[in-house]
Amino acid sequence: MNNELITQNDIDAFEWIKSNTKKDAIFFVAPDSSGAYIYFYTGRYVLPPNAFRLLNENETLEQDMDKILYMLILGEINRTLLNLLLKYRIRYIYISPKLPYYGRWEHLNHTALMLDNRFKLVFKSGDVYIFKFLLLTLSLIHISEPT
Repeated sequence: MNNELITQNDIDAFEWIKSNTKKDAIFFVAPDSSGAYIYFYTGRYVLPPNAFRLLNENETLEQDMDKILYMLILGEINRTLLNLLLKYRIRYIYISPKLPYYGRWEHLNHTALMLDNRFKLVFKSGDVYIFKFLLLTLSLIHISEPT
């Protein structure tokens, strides 16, 4: 297993993020993964805000981020996941190498995202993937339409 915290694949992804995403884009990253460094390299926001396992005083936010994490690990692309992504305006999901999870190594299920037409693979370099959540765009269009 590679012991580097940030790999060349991550650096390539960070450069892609800087060049191809809006400054207010929000990325979901797995805690303790290299995705937590997106903010430092690109200035883009990451969720959960405790990606470095800092104390999080907002219990609802913490529970919601845990739900997103578990559903992405299990590959459960369901209404709950989609609603949480919309609620927090998460535009991208950043998947990097495996992360520690309950004493074993797990990773976000990129195959489930690839098979779902509500997500689009927009970047891949080695074992780093970036998926764009397409429903956020549709949701924003409906919100901004006059009634």
